[in-house]
Amino acid sequence: MIIDYNMGLLRNLHKLKKKCLVVGWCHLGNGEKQKSRQKEENMMLYDFIITINNEMKEEFEKNYGKKGIKIEKIVNFLDDNLVRKRAEVEINENFGEYLVSVGALTERKNHKELINGFNNYLKNNETALNLVIIGEGKERINLENQIKKLRLEKRVFLLGRRENPYPYIKNSKLFVLPSHFEGFPVVLMEAMILGKMVVAKSNGATREVLNSKMDSYGILVENIEETLQYVIKEQLEIDSNRKKWEEKSLLRSKEFSQEKAKIKINNLIEKILR
Repeated sequence: MIIDYNMGLLRNLHKLKKKCLVVGWCHLGNGEKQKSRQKEENMMLYDFIITINNEMKEEFEKNYGKKGIKIEKIVNFLDDNLVRKRAEVEINENFGEYLVSVGALTERKNHKELINGFNNYLKNNETALNLVIIGEGKERINLENQIKKLRLEKRVFLLGRRENPYPYIKNSKLFVLPSHFEGFPVVLMEAMILGKMVVAKSNGATREVLNSKMDSYGILVENIEETLQYVIKEQLEIDSNRKKWEEKSLLRSKEFSQEKAKIKINNLIEKILR
């Protein structure tokens, strides 16, 4: 059996001389049909495809389920004990009270909308609250120019990449994920493990993590630029509301523990080998 993590063999799968059971574990994309004829032919060589969210699973089922490929879903899992342990490290910087976002500085991660939303909050409120963004990428210059244009140099901090972002998340008042799209929002779950109130831009992956049939575990918004200021005023600044979201966040994070993931993976292996 071959387990093709993140479908890295897709381009060359036809070169395998010996036929064996092939399982693809897909972490990127949305299950769309392949544009390359060779890749599309190679898709037919997979026996199972494991996806990490419902949207991806549904798209794979639509495009390949009828062709005999079995589609399963196992969400990414986290070592919650390690996250908590690494969060205990002290940080030297002092940002006062702050919101935090962690992610590469790319258009997809959508920090421009977050900065504009935070600016809208500052314009309408006297506050010491700041914004900290951890990550590096090709949008840095554009974001720096945006910060200068809005005169937020003393309120918005681009820290670049941090090997250990967890202490910054732990010490924040609120975690914000502004991404247009996520395969599975690992950093969102890490913030929830640390008991943070979370706000995320609504997309397939964030809806799956923060919503269930029974409850909501974080705040989903369609437009962070327009909505963030109201979330801060109506939820973050009211202690009882903030604590409610923090408790829900911690409760939801337990659904993505290593223990539960091991059970799902073992069940899937048994199913594959039958």
